[in-house]
Amino acid sequence: MFCPSCGKEATPGAKFCTECGKRLPEEVNAPVDTSPVDSSPIDPPKKKKIPVKFILALVILVAVLALGGKLLSGFISGNGGGGKGSIVAVTNPNFRLNDGFIVPVEQQKSAPTGFIPISTATEFDKIRQNPSADYILMADIDLSGWSWTPIKQFNGTLDGNGYTVSGLNATLIEETKDALIQNLSVHGQITDDGAGIVHELKDSVLYNCCFSGSVDNSSGSAAGLVYTVNDSTVDSCYNTANVTANKSVAAGLAARGTGDRYVIQNCFNQGNILNLGNDTSSLSYNYAAGILGRNERCSGTIRHCYNSGSIRCKDNDDYPIYSYYGTAMACGILGYAQVVEGDHLSVSLCYNSGTVEGGDLAFGIGLAWGTSALRTQVNNCYNSGEFVHSNSYGIAGCVSDSGNIVDLPITYCYNASTTGAAAISNNSTNLYQCYYLDEVSEAVPGGPLFSDVFALSAHEMAKKDSFAFDFDTVWTMGKGDYSYPVFGYRNFEIVDAIA
Repeated sequence: MFCPSCGKEATPGAKFCTECGKRLPEEVNAPVDTSPVDSSPIDPPKKKKIPVKFILALVILVAVLALGGKLLSGFISGNGGGGKGSIVAVTNPNFRLNDGFIVPVEQQKSAPTGFIPISTATEFDKIRQNPSADYILMADIDLSGWSWTPIKQFNGTLDGNGYTVSGLNATLIEETKDALIQNLSVHGQITDDGAGIVHELKDSVLYNCCFSGSVDNSSGSAAGLVYTVNDSTVDSCYNTANVTANKSVAAGLAARGTGDRYVIQNCFNQGNILNLGNDTSSLSYNYAAGILGRNERCSGTIRHCYNSGSIRCKDNDDYPIYSYYGTAMACGILGYAQVVEGDHLSVSLCYNSGTVEGGDLAFGIGLAWGTSALRTQVNNCYNSGEFVHSNSYGIAGCVSDSGNIVDLPITYCYNASTTGAAAISNNSTNLYQCYYLDEVSEAVPGGPLFSDVFALSAHEMAKKDSFAFDFDTVWTMGKGDYSYPVFGYRNFEIVDAIA
């Protein structure tokens, strides 16, 4: 049994956790909390000095939202959400793509004190001459005709003010450090580069931004918004661009999560993601995912996110296969988790409704690598997307590490797809309160018996009483075309502004 508050293993029969002092649940088999805001048992990150301008910007943001009476809410839109291909807002139930931003932006008519106004492409290009200053857009910026060179390093604040930078043919910014980029829309056709907005987001925040167009990297990995999220937060952002990687990783939001700890929250992908699988190395692994391609040896939090785009990772038989399962893996949310001892990865309140096709292996939510499964947790998630091949599994699982397969905790989840080899996992039996549509015959290959996994008919799936979910603060029943459980409303708060 594990403490739902801090994630530490609890003494059998104990009423309180010896690590954090919180009361333990009475149910011996219940390993997690069902809190809709932060069910992650990640240890607090190392303290870092946060620039004053970040604090001021976030305080102003909260004040504006409060005064406007626009408290942000959860995943559910007017149509009930969660159906295949449906548009479901992450933080604003009235959001539609033509609104441009998840969080509504009231454009400022004049630059705030301390900010440099930008109205032309020439002025925008001059950011590179003073990358530590604070900037605000006062008009749309068209970079068409420019052979754009990414701004090498940006350390200031870039407030898009609800405007769009368009005509981009390369990543906007190479690297950030202690930066804030917010309220910015970017459109471009990115070729031979890894991301649309930032290549490496380091000790920074990307807030309320979006990218549209395409990203096509013929030499390696690619992602819609950010290539690497390094000790940073991506919050209330989305991608609608089609993303194509030649090899390694293709992802909708970010290719890699690294550093000590990162946070990706309140985000979604609607672009089609394709990895061509052309890795020629002897240890060739290729991944495609809707939100994050790879968690690389660190702690991370992915919550309140969804994917509705098509996710595909091709199996190129011309190149070597190293692992038992092969090289081409596709997942709706997280493509690959490598979590070292002492770190933890949490994927919670996420769902996939897009088609997932992995040449060798596919999951609706995500997968872990070998012993990393012990330090990865999938909690309060669901999949309604369908699979193309039979080597596919509804929620999550893990791949072998020298024959060492470790159970991945999967709790309070359900799978509504009708395809795949099994409904919940490829090998994990660490399952608690999981459900699946009975058109898929078994939860895990081999038909093991579970006391907390239930096969439901379509009629039962549409009934609240069929689920032991938290319908007070986490879930609600869908309406209209999608009548299965969806995520309910939550109050907005700034969490881990800088991880």
